[in-house]
Amino acid sequence: LYTLDTFLVRKDEQDNVSQLISQAEEKHKLMHLFFNNLIEYKKAIQPKVSDVNADLHNTVLLGKHTHGQQIKDRLEFLDFILKHSNLTITVDQLDIFWDALIIKAISLQERDMAFQWLQNSHTAKKVNNNKNCLLYTSPSPRD
Repeated sequence: LYTLDTFLVRKDEQDNVSQLISQAEEKHKLMHLFFNNLIEYKKAIQPKVSDVNADLHNTVLLGKHTHGQQIKDRLEFLDFILKHSNLTITVDQLDIFWDALIIKAISLQERDMAFQWLQNSHTAKKVNNNKNCLLYTSPSPRD
């Protein structure tokens, strides 16, 4: 099993990776697919959340990996895409991110991972703020 941080991109390969990401965005709407996948994952696990009386972050709720690993993998993928391309996160996509991983977080660890990802200075530069950003408040996640 490899994580995205295993695949370091050499400087001379950066242009190729950037072009591949741009092509994936143009042909397949990569960012749209990513955020739709996040929404679908969160919807799919929701019925299972009430059935689990354990540490949800370390529980397999869908597929073969724990919920924490599922979220970590998605955040690493998004970070890789943003780091190696000219793509940005729109305010609407940031709203989806906020809703799925902070407002509807099923564990404090999930919320912490989302906040940590947002605090990443690289990430902050990739938020396309053509619209006014809102100050969010959210309820506590379920423990």
